[in-house]
Amino acid sequence: MTAIIILATLATMQLENLLHLHYHSTNTVVLAVDTATFIAMYAVAVKSRLWWPIWVAAFQLNSVVAHLATVISPEFSALVYHGYEGMWAIPGQLVMVIGIHRDRGWTQNYDLT
Repeated sequence: MTAIIILATLATMQLENLLHLHYHSTNTVVLAVDTATFIAMYAVAVKSRLWWPIWVAAFQLNSVVAHLATVISPEFSALVYHGYEGMWAIPGQLVMVIGIHRDRGWTQNYDLT
């Protein structure tokens, strides 16, 4: 999951610098990266026996929905769009850290290695 996040971050940074993207309208390049990231996270969540990958994928889906909101309503404020699109990264990271910590503790406490 961490590799997915790092690759998505690097791809977004490179594409934004290369193409000089702005959030005045739907940012289709970042939408494509976020959608690919969601699909990768969903694939991990489906194969996992743990609960936190599902939550991380759900937070990523919220980022994709933020892009789709600007497609449906082009008058959407650029400031709100940019903030809402990136807002879901922090809860996703927190869920991942807490989930890994709890899963490791549970595995160690019940000797499930």
